[in-house]
Amino acid sequence: MLVQTDTHELRSALTKLADIRNDVHLIEIWLKEWQRESKESLRDYKREIEKLLMFVECKAISTVSYNGSRLCVVG
Repeated sequence: MLVQTDTHELRSALTKLADIRNDVHLIEIWLKEWQRESKESLRDYKREIEKLLMFVECKAISTVSYNGSRLCVVG
């Protein structure tokens, strides 16, 4: 069976990625996608994001990587 790829949807997603201005904007978009979840889940996501940003000392998200066992911050 062949799987049809929706190229319009892919282009739309890439355009959205290209429009991201900064880390705060990226986080806002990500949280907006999860607004269908319970208020408790959304609160927990926000708390975990805050912990991550404190852990990486508020460095840009693009400088953070995960190697399977630990977070690494470049720069």
